[in-house]
Amino acid sequence: MGSSLSHGAHLTDGDVVFLIHGTFAADAKWVDIDGEIARSLRARAAVKIVPFRWSGLNSHKTRLAAGRDLEKYALDLVCSSSSPNIHFIGHSHGGNVALYALRNLALFNQTKTISFLGAPFIQITQRTIEDRILFFSRATA
Repeated sequence: MGSSLSHGAHLTDGDVVFLIHGTFAADAKWVDIDGEIARSLRARAAVKIVPFRWSGLNSHKTRLAAGRDLEKYALDLVCSSSSPNIHFIGHSHGGNVALYALRNLALFNQTKTISFLGAPFIQITQRTIEDRILFFSRATA
């Protein structure tokens, strides 16, 4: 019997939930296997809680590396089990780490939900030199 994790999504026995801390929070207690969130999720279904700890350094490079590490870790776990549904809960840049891991199509297809807790989404837009000149001319006018 499943339990609602969010609108339309359900936890079922055997699912795997990754808890991913954010920037400067490598020692965050909320991702612990016996933390309040983990206990609350296990009260709803017999899920496996997987804390994912990364450096927490505030750089794009470290988040990309953490995303690759999470991707490998999650795929190893999925391949070694009976193909569970995967759920990600990420705080702050932990949400971006999860998104980087989900660039892998196989992992994306196994993922049932992703929850973002205060994630600062990053979008990089390439600008022309003309755009930059216009911006700076307006900013300094």
